[in-house]
Amino acid sequence: MISALVLALALLPMSAAAVPADTSDTADTPEETVAKAEVLRLLNSGSLEKQERAVRLIGHYAHTDQYDEDFYRLMVTPLQYLVVNGQTDPLRIMAVSALYSIGTDSAIRGLQAQVDALDSDRVMRVTKNALAQYAADRADERTTTMQ
Repeated sequence: MISALVLALALLPMSAAAVPADTSDTADTPEETVAKAEVLRLLNSGSLEKQERAVRLIGHYAHTDQYDEDFYRLMVTPLQYLVVNGQTDPLRIMAVSALYSIGTDSAIRGLQAQVDALDSDRVMRVTKNALAQYAADRADERTTTMQ
């Protein structure tokens, strides 16, 4: 029951990939710098609870256009690591969702490269769904810009 709820919550943000805000020309406030460092610290910790918190925060930030592309670029590699090596399937699925939410080509290319190496059918299925949705979103964007 709980795993089904986690899966549903992880897939919820997959309705549309977020585009990271381009705020690279503005300097971070000290609070933002501390917040970014804290998320990275949590993400790279060995604690399941801390990693889950970081992944939820990253997904939230991506969907609310907080922070800049540089912040998300730092998150991609640790998230991709969690997709393959996370302690639980729900964490791995949340990492897939966060990468989809970031929505950059490098985030998605990493998922594409890892999909065949995934040892969990659930994680593989969610990853394939995320990749298919990303491809559909990109096709829709190309169609919209051509009109």
